[in-house]
Amino acid sequence: MYQLYEYLVSKGYERRRVQEEFFNVVRDLEGKVYLVEAPTGTGKTYSYLIPIIEEGKKAIISTGTKLLQDQLRRDLETLSNYAYIILGKKLTYTILKGKSNYLCLDAYHRMEQKPIVLEIFLSNPEFNGDLELVDLDPETKEELGIDEDYCSPSYRKICPYFGECYYWTRVRKRLQSSQIIVVNHALLSLMEIEDASERLLIVDEAHELDRYMVSTNSMNISTYFLLKKVVNKLTQDTSSEYNSLKRNIKTFFNYFDPYLEQKDNHPLSSLKEFYDAFMELICIPVINLFAEKSKQLLSEVRKSLESRVYICQELKDYLLELGLFEDLLEHKGTYSGASEEDRKILKNIKDYELLQKRLNKLLNFADAMKKEPDGFGYSISKEWSGRLKDYNYTLSIFPIFSEFPTKKYKGVLFTSATLDPKEFAMSIGVKGKFHKLEHTLPYDRVNFLVYMVDPRDERWKDCLKYAFKYLRSIYDKVLVLLTNKEHAHVFKDEEHIGFQGERNLPLLLKDLQEGNIKALVGFDSLWFGIDIKGQKGILMSKLPFDNPDDPIIFHRIRFLERMGEDSFEYQKRRALIKFRQGVGRLIRSKEDGGTIILCDKRLFKFKEFKKVLEELGINPVRVYV
Repeated sequence: MYQLYEYLVSKGYERRRVQEEFFNVVRDLEGKVYLVEAPTGTGKTYSYLIPIIEEGKKAIISTGTKLLQDQLRRDLETLSNYAYIILGKKLTYTILKGKSNYLCLDAYHRMEQKPIVLEIFLSNPEFNGDLELVDLDPETKEELGIDEDYCSPSYRKICPYFGECYYWTRVRKRLQSSQIIVVNHALLSLMEIEDASERLLIVDEAHELDRYMVSTNSMNISTYFLLKKVVNKLTQDTSSEYNSLKRNIKTFFNYFDPYLEQKDNHPLSSLKEFYDAFMELICIPVINLFAEKSKQLLSEVRKSLESRVYICQELKDYLLELGLFEDLLEHKGTYSGASEEDRKILKNIKDYELLQKRLNKLLNFADAMKKEPDGFGYSISKEWSGRLKDYNYTLSIFPIFSEFPTKKYKGVLFTSATLDPKEFAMSIGVKGKFHKLEHTLPYDRVNFLVYMVDPRDERWKDCLKYAFKYLRSIYDKVLVLLTNKEHAHVFKDEEHIGFQGERNLPLLLKDLQEGNIKALVGFDSLWFGIDIKGQKGILMSKLPFDNPDDPIIFHRIRFLERMGEDSFEYQKRRALIKFRQGVGRLIRSKEDGGTIILCDKRLFKFKEFKKVLEELGINPVRVYV
């Protein structure tokens, strides 16, 4: 047995047989793909960390969200201290987030009005560039974060701030020497780790990987992107060309208003019918403006180069890498260090390169609209934008199902408290040996009440209100788990209540734990991975079937039906995973307990849901209302 584990047990940590079973799986992981269902109370984080640390294995650990990354940081810090004391080992690890989460110093220095709050952070030498730590609006974060299009490999060689760069210099340097790299699922779907084949991959909260893979592999064109990232870079926002294109963009997206009258996110069966309008109103005018702008930029650069005998070596290399002005540069002398004139040339070329990339993104999207490749779905959504002072529409093309590349790693373990091998294979194309560990928490102490009402009945919302008041009369901490944001208004007049989305979720959870609010109403992420200690009440609005009008589910249902598969069976499997996660919010340790109320009599119709409770030792009680 592992020394770290035995030391923890000697200090009062509970010895758990299921945890020791988990150790064996991790020990045998190299060259394998394993799926491990580890119920709440298994201690799964320590179950994979202890073998990795003690055996000196190099690993990548991916978890669902940046919030869970921070929780994992605390576990690593604890075990790191113990490893140093017991084993004499110094654990090296890096918590890695996506590039756009890190401050781009180049973008910061280009910004005319710099946020005061950010200047305060920059004055602290301990600041690591993580914009999540800074209270900025989403659009300012996007403007200041590292932009993949702008920060190209060729530009990084000449960027004046590369030596200080939070991501490319500081974070990437730490990666090379880190035994453990912690990422989130969104980043896992995008990143390339140089030594991935030498590392084990542990995917925690694996039931959430599917939606992140769909999201990160989507193509999106939005009003904000077109106006702020394309048009605004081609022409002044006071010009007639800008106003004309702004009207064209508004006209194009207004075609989708009939789909968005009732909801802010809607599936589309096809995009071909909108292709001609997209080309006529947006692409062709942008192409024409780009031709004029690039001609102007390149002409200015050519004139400057023609008048010079010498040029900065880094700038020369950058231009040659882009395939520009080879005829002029062939006989130019060089020197090190960019002059003011070099920087002016660089700015013009950088503007040209960035516009070229964004034009390509626009044309690639148009091509996908026209061809409609197999295996992809489409949607339109809108949300209010403070920067635009108008709605930001987003048109999306996304993979209906994805396939996760397990072969690039030394061994892969997927784990979650709720893992269905069949649903997993269907959603992300992964099959592996399945291990189901037994639950260890006292679920038999759970009070589970089922209000015998159909969610389609008019009385259902009244039952929600009554159930909420009942739970609040008993508990000072209540979680309300909804399946639809539109149902949140049922609780709008209640006192001492928080709503997911009105503030940062970690702050809302802290308020609930500390008693600043007495109830928290939430949606998807509140069903998964939320820990509130002590006695509490949980109100489940209904069985958590996905909304069939959700764009991803809409296209999956139709895809499965075309393949001759039972689409309802797939929906039921997904609902069971979410239901089990919701039940798991009540008891996270042996000290927790309380009452769950489900306002949905269909629990007794779909026996699989009742079976979930029976396996946990929970006896649901019917309440007739």
